[in-house]
Amino acid sequence: MTTTPSLPTLSRAEDHEALAGAIAAAIRSTSGEDAARLVPKLIDLLAAGRPVRPETLAAEAGYPLGVVAEALERFGAETDETGAIVGAGLSLVPTQHRVLLDGRLFYAWCALDTLFFPVVLNRTFRVESPCATTRMPVRLTVTPDGIAALEPATAAVSLVAGETGGQVRYSFCDYVHFFTSLDTAAQWLAAHPGAIAIPVADAFEVGRLLAQTYR
Repeated sequence: MTTTPSLPTLSRAEDHEALAGAIAAAIRSTSGEDAARLVPKLIDLLAAGRPVRPETLAAEAGYPLGVVAEALERFGAETDETGAIVGAGLSLVPTQHRVLLDGRLFYAWCALDTLFFPVVLNRTFRVESPCATTRMPVRLTVTPDGIAALEPATAAVSLVAGETGGQVRYSFCDYVHFFTSLDTAAQWLAAHPGAIAIPVADAFEVGRLLAQTYR
């Protein structure tokens, strides 16, 4: 796995842009351009709280069904026993990242999903997720414009970037967690060379820039 250099804080706009660009490039190289274009429409449909038929997504997005099926397989979308889509970053299947959206409970594949999907959807997420080291809860409210509430205020997010290979959930999302602070992230980082941890506010800015590549 090739990743970006360690960046404990990102104080310049260029740093946010560089990291968002590296993540976007890695996801596209893994999942393909079609998946990048389909995901915003798919999560918009999933936000209704119901599984999404591939045929529905194809019709809504204006894509041939075969292209949709191939893109979703490359991306690693979750499906139920009927073949309906139940997860693609935003998920109806329980994970450790809990999201309250319009009064409904959803889940996310990773911490960064909870930060950039509010921008993609132009909706507010209320998030609760355990620190990957201490298991203490991290709670936040994420609007399309930024972090409206954060507990604890020191919370951080781990990230990886670069050519990861494999479906995005396993090559990227499985390494993207919340921590109560940069200090509590240090133990996890020691076991995951190449990963970085940054404050939640910086991670939101990276997510905001990443969201722009999905439009």
